Amino acid sequence: MWPLKIIVVLFHELGHATAAWLTGGEVLEIGLSPQEGGYTVTRGGNPLVILNAGYLGSMLTGMAFLLFSRDTMTSRGVALFLAGLLIALPFPLMAWLSFGQIFTLISGLVLLPLALFLPSIALRWGLRALGVFSVVYGIYDVWSDVLVMASEQELLSDAAKLEQLTGVPSLVWGMGWVVLGIGILIVGRKLLV
Repeated sequence: MWPLKIIVVLFHELGHATAAWLTGGEVLEIGLSPQEGGYTVTRGGNPLVILNAGYLGSMLTGMAFLLFSRDTMTSRGVALFLAGLLIALPFPLMAWLSFGQIFTLISGLVLLPLALFLPSIALRWGLRALGVFSVVYGIYDVWSDVLVMASEQELLSDAAKLEQLTGVPSLVWGMGWVVLGIGILIVGRKLLV
């Protein structure tokens, strides 16, 4: 499961990056660690949106995979897009020869032939599995980072930074993300039935 966890951490960091770009900021660097951690360094943009976009990014990416797995052609297109993103992303946004750069590039190179040649039904179920895993691990990540280890991660979690920015306790941010993640799973299940 370890490679999938790192991929979901990447989705989390891409959520921060996307929010920075959409709110007029720039992304200076994205990093991943083998201990299932990551970071995104941004400049400018709306910090409220950027900080919320990490956990939500991994959960919404999972929801998108669930939605796109319903159709064979769309599934193949999404898998090819993801492979291309994983191959191209490491070069402008990750430190040279870092764990994140190497892991992301290898993941894209492994996914590319699967996206091209895997039978349609297997590809669709693979996207579904990745979608569910992304949402569930996103919820677990919030649970462990914000709700369980809050005292150990005082300054590290997105929720702690949001508390500093807004005055709203980190526990409230974490519970909101967990509730949203559970809602995404419920909606995703109804879409796939």
